[in-house]
Amino acid sequence: MAAVNEFLVTAQIPPPARSLVRFVAAMARVKHQEALRRIHAGAVSVNGRTSVQSHHCLQVGDRVRIEALPPAPPRLQRAPSAANRQLKILYEDDQLVVVDKPAGLLTVPTPAGQGHTLLHQIQRHIERGDRRAKAICVHRLDRDVSGILVFAKTAAAAERLRRQFASHQPLRRYVAIVAGSPDDDSGTIRSHMRTDQRSLHRYSSREPAGQWAVTHWRLVERHRAACMIEVRLETGRRNQIRVHMADLGHPILGDSRYGRLRWERQPQLVALWPWKRLALHAASLGLLHPRSGRRLQFTSPVPSEFGQLMETLRSQ
Repeated sequence: MAAVNEFLVTAQIPPPARSLVRFVAAMARVKHQEALRRIHAGAVSVNGRTSVQSHHCLQVGDRVRIEALPPAPPRLQRAPSAANRQLKILYEDDQLVVVDKPAGLLTVPTPAGQGHTLLHQIQRHIERGDRRAKAICVHRLDRDVSGILVFAKTAAAAERLRRQFASHQPLRRYVAIVAGSPDDDSGTIRSHMRTDQRSLHRYSSREPAGQWAVTHWRLVERHRAACMIEVRLETGRRNQIRVHMADLGHPILGDSRYGRLRWERQPQLVALWPWKRLALHAASLGLLHPRSGRRLQFTSPVPSEFGQLMETLRSQ
């Protein structure tokens, strides 16, 4: 169990040293950043109530309880930008190419016209073999999501693959880490999804208008602060997993768009996930080859940061 110590604020402590962060640093004999981490993680309470306000001014007679935390998960070392990483190809023939997309890289250009996208990387790659070849996007992953994507090399292959996705034939499995601990071990989320035209955010609607969306999930590893889940998509709407997990009350870690209110209420969750990406990974994809009809199955290992967080949670 984590060590817990309780301290009394006395008159001998001068007022400048009575800010919560300075008091915690002095009493626990830790550096300023470690004191902040404990406060933001909910490990400090004043008079029996958790306090996450680092600059809270303590009063004489206050009792401050400080809990030690496991070491913070190390931040990833600075790596080449996602746009400049070597393309990781899982499979390629004259009809399609399957790749493992890193987090932080756009799948296709946006209206702003970004040139560093996965589509551009694949186009440059296939042009080395045939300058007339053209990479065609069949489906997408959000910028801050990693995992498996397939691109077509011919218009005919793209049409056949898109028909598969439209009829929900491909088997798509994702791994995610969500905030909190769901009541159930598995479930299915069904809703109509629409887009707010002002904010361009997706949201669920009880009205029949919008796109029908179905997400199946099951628990992989449960902890009080966060859980790892496996998600299987029955439909593939934009932001579907992110919206549905937020609907469930357990947004994906790192999702500032759909989990913002949760992070504001529980700032300690932000400290759990220091990486600038979503805790969402497209781990497997199964589909039919667009020409031969042969079943193809691809897998991608869960990113190392997922395992680092699980180790941290297990140690608490």
